[in-house]
Amino acid sequence: MTRAIGLLLTVIFLVLALQRVDLPAFVDELKRVNYVWLIPSAVCTLLGYFVRTVRWRVILSGAAQAPLSTLFPVLIMGFARTTCCRAASANSGARICSVESATCAKRSLWLRLW
Repeated sequence: MTRAIGLLLTVIFLVLALQRVDLPAFVDELKRVNYVWLIPSAVCTLLGYFVRTVRWRVILSGAAQAPLSTLFPVLIMGFARTTCCRAASANSGARICSVESATCAKRSLWLRLW
């Protein structure tokens, strides 16, 4: 039921967002875009996420040894939550809970970091 409501809202807002867009002109612009620039952009973005993951690993090193393969998806989910919901404090709490469930870190550490 919740997914159906989410899908319905997505369709409604897509229709509202695209109703005044000249679709043939939009398609023509997409044909003229130089997509080569997407590759360095994606590489730089992933590199930035990796550096942030290493930073979180250093922060957590006193409480729990979490591998980068565990922290990276948690960090990406945190950024996805930030993109969808701009409430930063709720996002930080969700990220803390995600890392805590993936590691054996103590809750007192999270209270100090938050």
